[in-house]
Amino acid sequence: MSFFSLWNGYFLILFGIAIIVLDLFTVLFLTPIGLALITWGVLMLLRVSAIISGVISILVLIAGYYWYVKFAQSVKQGQDFGSIALIGKEGIVQEIQKDGTLIVEVDFDMWVAIPTKGYEDHPFKVGDHVIVDAIDGVKLLVKPKEEK
Repeated sequence: MSFFSLWNGYFLILFGIAIIVLDLFTVLFLTPIGLALITWGVLMLLRVSAIISGVISILVLIAGYYWYVKFAQSVKQGQDFGSIALIGKEGIVQEIQKDGTLIVEVDFDMWVAIPTKGYEDHPFKVGDHVIVDAIDGVKLLVKPKEEK
């Protein structure tokens, strides 16, 4: 195996890793491509024939996208991620700012919140329990928790 063939294998591995890292910061679904490139590079370094390594890499690519689709379907079936998962959760008012916005702790994180429509005139106090009703940009829309 020539010197350039080895470097081609290393290049494919590094390029595959770079694509996976890029996919961590985007939603382009590139990870299966990165895995296929890494597989192809490793097989080149192991001196597997080009046809066999190409077929195996394509199978890795297909399997990767299959698992991506399975993951996407599980998310659609009710698993909420990110800030949308906060809707319906309970929080505690930690601070009331001069402009009327609230600083609310929800799941151990501090959020800026404003009252939901219909509760703008509610007298919120520090320590009040609130329910996240919606999200508007980076602000939570909250309403007072009903006392039982």
